[in-house]
Formats: sequence, C-alpha cells, structure tokens
Amino acid sequence: MKRIIVVTVIISLIIAGAGYFYYSQQMKMGSIPKYVSKAEEAMAMEGLTILSHMNVEYAVKLENKIYPDGDPSPLLTSNNDALSFIKTLQNNGVDVRKQLKHALGGFYTTSQGNGGAMLFFGEFNAPKIIESLKQTYTVLEQTDDNQIIFVRKNTKTCKLSKPMHINISKDIITLASPNIMPVILERLEKQSVANVDLSKWVDFRQKHFASIGLIAPEDIGNAMPQGISRMLIKQIIKKSLPSAEDIFIGSSIKSTKPYGLTMNSIINTEDTSWINSASNKIKDARENFRNEMTETAPSLAKLDKHLSINTTEQQLKLSLILNREALDNVINTLEETTSSFFSTTSMFTASDNKQLKDEIIPGKDLPQFFNNYTHEDIPDYMLGSHHFIKADTTTGPFGIMLEKAELINSNNQRTTELTFKIDSEPIRNIPIQNLHSDGADGSAAILHINGVYDADNNSLMAIEDCGKVKNSDAQGFKTNNGYAFKDGKNIAYNYLETKKTIRLIPEANISDIAKITGSIKLDLPNGIKVEELTAPLSGKNITTKDVRLFFKKNDSDNIKYEISGQKNHILSINALNNNKQPLKNRSSTASTSVFSNGLRSVSRNIQGNVDGAEVTYATGGISKTYDFTMTSFFNHYDKKTWGKKVVVVKPDIKANFAKYGDMYDFSNFCDKNDGKLSLPPFQLCLNKINYHGKHWGVDARFSIAAPNSPALNQNLFGTEIYIDKLKVKSMAIAGRTKLISFPMNGYMPLSRKKDKQNKHSFLVANREAVRKPDPKGLLNNKEILGATGKLIIRIPKKLKSTGIYANILNSNMKSDDGSLVLIVTKLSQDSITLTAAGDVNKLVQIIPISSEKQPLPLNSVRIEKKDDTYIIEIKPVGGTPEFLNVIYATKQEKFAIPFDINQQVNQ
Repeated sequence: MKRIIVVTVIISLIIAGAGYFYYSQQMKMGSIPKYVSKAEEAMAMEGLTILSHMNVEYAVKLENKIYPDGDPSPLLTSNNDALSFIKTLQNNGVDVRKQLKHALGGFYTTSQGNGGAMLFFGEFNAPKIIESLKQTYTVLEQTDDNQIIFVRKNTKTCKLSKPMHINISKDIITLASPNIMPVILERLEKQSVANVDLSKWVDFRQKHFASIGLIAPEDIGNAMPQGISRMLIKQIIKKSLPSAEDIFIGSSIKSTKPYGLTMNSIINTEDTSWINSASNKIKDARENFRNEMTETAPSLAKLDKHLSINTTEQQLKLSLILNREALDNVINTLEETTSSFFSTTSMFTASDNKQLKDEIIPGKDLPQFFNNYTHEDIPDYMLGSHHFIKADTTTGPFGIMLEKAELINSNNQRTTELTFKIDSEPIRNIPIQNLHSDGADGSAAILHINGVYDADNNSLMAIEDCGKVKNSDAQGFKTNNGYAFKDGKNIAYNYLETKKTIRLIPEANISDIAKITGSIKLDLPNGIKVEELTAPLSGKNITTKDVRLFFKKNDSDNIKYEISGQKNHILSINALNNNKQPLKNRSSTASTSVFSNGLRSVSRNIQGNVDGAEVTYATGGISKTYDFTMTSFFNHYDKKTWGKKVVVVKPDIKANFAKYGDMYDFSNFCDKNDGKLSLPPFQLCLNKINYHGKHWGVDARFSIAAPNSPALNQNLFGTEIYIDKLKVKSMAIAGRTKLISFPMNGYMPLSRKKDKQNKHSFLVANREAVRKPDPKGLLNNKEILGATGKLIIRIPKKLKSTGIYANILNSNMKSDDGSLVLIVTKLSQDSITLTAAGDVNKLVQIIPISSEKQPLPLNSVRIEKKDDTYIIEIKPVGGTPEFLNVIYATKQEKFAIPFDINQQVNQ
C-alpha cells in the first residue's frame, strides 16, 4: 500500500506539470507590480495564517506558450444548463483569462473567529460582474459603491455558504468574509504597512508565479473546523514541525537547460538540530525508496533524482524539477507499476514503437454509414427483439421502461426516486466513440422527463435547483453495439441507450402516478463523407458548418484531437497503419474544460504505429423529437410458474427433531470437494471460503440438508449459520491452525426437495453465502482453513399473518408487540424489496398474492444485511402481485448446534 501511495503522489505531481516541458525558450516573469505589493502589506495584519499569490497574467502567457497546438478557431457552443460563475461571466462578456492579472489570498485566525479574503487585480467591468453574480448566486444586499453581500448554494450538495462580501472597482475586486471585509477595505484605503514580517515571503514569492505561504504554521490547526480534524492537524504540526517559523510552497520555471517546471518547498526555522534530523530522515527514506524500486519499477527509481534537498542553518529546501526526462520516466513508470499491480495484461504497452504490434479492428466490427439515411428509415421499436429491457411504452425507435422505484433519504425526508431505462432499435449514422460526448453535450440523442402527474393532472415531480443530477437536466445517450445474424453472417449494428433518475415531491407515492411524460430528441446526421488523412496529423482539420475536428500534436502510437460544435456529426475516427488498416485503441481519455465552452479534447493510445487517420463525418443533420407518455409500469413479472410453489409454514415442536434423525441419511448429500459435517438430524457442507480483500472481505458458502419439518420449509429466518471464528494457517507452527475472532452470520431459507435415495422428501439450502467485509484487514494474506460456529434453528409454535400492498412504496407492518417492522422500499420490473428491522428472527414468510387472490410462486429470495436492518428481495412469477401476506411468529422455540468444519485441502 505504501508503494502505491508513493507511486500515485509522484506520478500525479509530474503529470500535473508535464505540459510545462514543451516550451522552447525562457520566459521572464518580471517584477511584481507595486499595487500588488502594497495590497499584500495591507493583508498582512494580525491573525494572518496563510498567504497566497498567483501571477495569472504570466500563467496564461506560459500556457499559451506551452500549448501552441490547440485549435485556433473552434466552433464553440454554449451549455445553457451550466450556470457556473465562470460560464456566466463569459456569457456576459467577461473574459477572466484576459482581464485578470494577479490574485492574492489570505486566511486569518482571530479571537472573533476565522475568516478569509481574496484580492483580484486587473481591468474589470463592474456592472457586468455584478450582473453575473446576480445570475449565479443569491444577493442579499447591494450598496451604491458596488459592495454586495451574497450567499452561494452548492450546486452539488444544495448547502448554502456563509454570507460573503464582495467589493468591485475597475481595477480590484475584494472578496472577504464579513468579519474581515471592513478591516481589509480600511487598510487598503490607508495603504497600511504590514503588521507581520513579510521579508522572507516577498523574496520567495518574487521567484515563483504561484506561491502559498504558511505564515503561522502553529495556527494552521485552529483554521480547521472544530473536531477530530483540528486535533489531528495540531498533533501532526506539533510532532513534525515543532519549531517552523513559516513554510513556503511555490512553482517556477527552471531558467537553465533542460527547461522545466520546478516545485519548491521551504521551511524556515532557527532549530538547526531539527533541520539536520529532518534532512537525514528524508535522505534515508529516499535511499530505501530507490533500493525498493530499482527491481520492480526502475523508471520510478530514476524519478528520485529530480528531487533535491538543500539545507542551511535556518532553512530546509525541497525542490522537484519536472522536465522532459521526468516525463519519459513517468511513461515508463506507468507501464511498470501497472504491470506489477495487475496480473492481467497491462493497459499500457511498451514505449518502444518499433516493438508495438499492430492490432487490426476486424471488418465485421466496423459499422456501416449511409449517405441518405433519414428518420423514416429507422424501424419502430419492436418489443422483445434484441432488447434487454421490457418496455412500458414506445416512441418511434425507442423503448422506455420504469426500471425501479425506490425510497431514498433526501434532505432528511423519505422521497420516492424513479429510474428510467431506455434503448433503441439499431440506428445507422450515430457516433461509435462515446468519449466524444460529455453527458448531453455531444450526444446523438437527448432525453427529457417532462413531468409526472396524478389523476387530477397535479405535478408530482420535484422542482430542483441543485443536486448532482437534477430532474430538469437533459440526459445524453451512449452508443452500444451488437450483432444481428443475417444471410449467414453476423452484421454489426449500433443502438442508443441511457438511464435517467428523478425524484418526486416528498408526499408523493408510486401509487399516485397516473402518467409520466417525456421526450427524446434525436439528431440524425446525413451527407456522410469519409476522409483519409496521412501523418503527420498535427494541425490538420475537418470543418463543416456544424462541426470542427482539429488534430493536435501526435506521437507515433497515439492520436490527439479536439472536437467542437455538433460533436455527434463526427461518426468515427480510426487510426490507420501504413497499410490503411484501422487500429485498435489501448486506452483513451477525454475532457471538457470549463473555460473551453464546449470544446472536447481527446487523447487515444493506439495499439500499433499510426500512419494516418480515417474520419467519417456528416455534413448536415436532421433533428426530430419523439414524445412519449407512460401510463402503466411494473407489469412485467414472468407469467411462467417455474418458481418455487409457496408452501405455508406450520408450527412444529423441537421434540420431533430427535425422531427426524432416524428417518434421513444425508451421508451422500455434500459434493465431492465440500467440507462435510454431520449435525444430526442436519448435514452441513462447507463449499468454500474465499477472501476478497478488506472491502469485500469473506465469502463463505454453505449447503444444508434438513428434515422435512413444516416449520422450516420456506421459513425465511428459520435457519441461520453463525460463525464466531475463522481457522487460518499458523505461520508460527507448521501444521497448526490459528483461530481469529470474526463474527458473521447469514440466513438460509430451506425448500423441499425429492430424492430417490431417501425414503422421505427433505429440505435443502444450496451454496448460500455468508459475507462480511474486513475493514481492519485481519485476514489479509492469510489462508482460511475452516470455521467454528453454530447452526441455529428457530421453530415457530404460534403464527400470525397480516397483509400489505405489494405495489406501494412505504407499505408496512408492525408485529403486535412492535418489535418487528417490515417496509416496502423498492419496486422494480420483476422484484419487490423490503427492509426488515427489529427482531427479524420473528419473520417467517412473505407470500405474494395476485389480484385474483392467488399465491404466486417465487423465482428467488435474497436476504442481505445492511447496517442494523435486513434487505429482503423477492422475485414473484406467474402474475403481478397486488398484496403481500406477511407471516410472523408470536411464539417460537430456538436451539443451536455447534460446529467445527474445515475446507477440503484439495480445493
């Protein structure tokens, strides 16, 4: 784990600065303007804990120098659904990159409370910025001198920020918390001198285009919210940096060859002994790191030389230089570390292009595109053809189903959440590369759920202005592929699919819904053209009135490009080898920057040597909207009756189980490779125990044979496997086992089985799972040999039944004494999920009943523990359930049989 962390940190740092390797000449940063220095002094008042500076003007020039190969004239599109402040500024004509020159930030810890301030310097249009603020945030107050008080709602979490004050003029914007703003404005106006010694900071900041200074490290802990995090940070600083006066971190450009980005960290202290001790510890750690990595990841070991340590009597300085050589080592490191972490073939292949074997895309996997393809050529959705969904309604080529309805906790309320699933018939002329789209942006089709209504046409869909995915957000489709057998051949085809989740108003239930309306807009490209481009691809482009494709600088085994405009009009981009054959991808990445206004950047690693590219694109497109209305759902329970026929549990007595022991012979019940243990009148079989790491933990599989007691047949919680300890191989003494306490349990409903070898029918549970995570890693790297525990049997002596609705969320029941609660929490196409809380051991059966009042067979029953509750999923067959008959025990008998069982050695 330590190795993975080290690898991740180093690679992340280097990749973050990798772009800076490509500039060809030194760029001088110049001196910091006096107005920034004066403002810096004004910010340096008592309580200053953190100070930061960014030379934005220089950073933008540097970026333009580093990335000269971007598209000079993209067809930019505006995403109207995005109301971020940056987007809003752009829409109001404020170009942050051009108008912002410098930025300062400060954080303060005072007896009146913590607070922060940021100063932005440049050339600003105050009215346009104020308008952008009003469009994005909630303005509480505005004064005549362009000072505004506002709050910001987090668009993801829906939480409101504390009030912030902003003061805007033509050359400076001041943003601060309420307790800091008046003091900062007064000090700026008076041009107050610093109350804190900034001499070391100024010297450091002058040499870096981005800097952050921990001016008072001892107060960093106080900057954290109250709680464990504050205590932890204080302890770390006290232990690791007991006498640091200040700490500076910054980025600069290396001024000598080989050019690159330098990341510097300086710790100033008068404690010379601490400097020497820390320096020695770092040197020892580096030496151990180099020794460890030399064998397994030699390129990673070479990265160590880019880190340097320098000390003086009062300073410890760490420098990480990121240049072209470092980038080369990163590429090799990715291959080495990926290969060592995964046993399968690495997603990264050798960087030696001469050894890179071409992998050709088979012709049958290449979709066909047609020049004069229209909406009329697409077949209407046909139920049960190639589809994996059971559509509740259709519109044109699309099938729509309500996949599930589920109760969720939202804003401390229980809310109904609906999930829709949609797919299409085969559609020609849709993009085959999903990485060209970003959600709805760039997708060939877009879904909107327009409304959910009750019988009186009242809206039941919640109105949302925040959240990770809002109800009103458009949902893009992804392209999927399949094969159709035609004329003796498998013909590749593409189709569209997507999912969309919405929430109802808190008081609405699934039973209130009378109709759901929505629409799908499909943009169908036509006027298809194919162009072959030869290497070098850099700078070549394909441009129509709707879309633009621009190739950036490429290596021999990758292609990089940008797409802007109507992205779904780029149907296919295939890298070609020197024989004009399309090559497979090794891996791909794509991103859309908030500044790019829709520009999509794509980088694809190719399995082979790239000698060109084949681009299939459209010169135009025809859009059509397909509206739909859904009035019925959850009607797709299997009509067949091949599930387990319901047998109602009946009372029994413990005394009968002694008699049962003489009636059954289970000696041949277990499989050949099972661990076997006779527990008369039961037979226990240990199929296997697997360990899957800390997250998934232990997966123990058991089978049980039991006498045909009417009290256990289909009794949900009547038979329980409880494991108290796991047996592992002892590392200390060969041939010995060691017991590790690892309590876990699982319920195993039994059902009737006929067997020719037995005179009587008997009950079985086959390969049922007992699972538990292992967050502390108690079983990591240990061989599990077996388990000890108890087989617990519960025999109901008195039973009671009650009915609840099967198709209404939150339908529930309580036992007479209130100790057992059962709630319907999720409905889906073919299953019903309930949550059982309290004394679940009383629960005996859940029997689905049809509208004809007939009990329905069960295809399967699944019981899973989650926190302090149990999740029970039942899958009825033979009809649509209307009610659930819940049977529970008001009186029962329990007995436990201890077991000690081993896995078979040859497993």
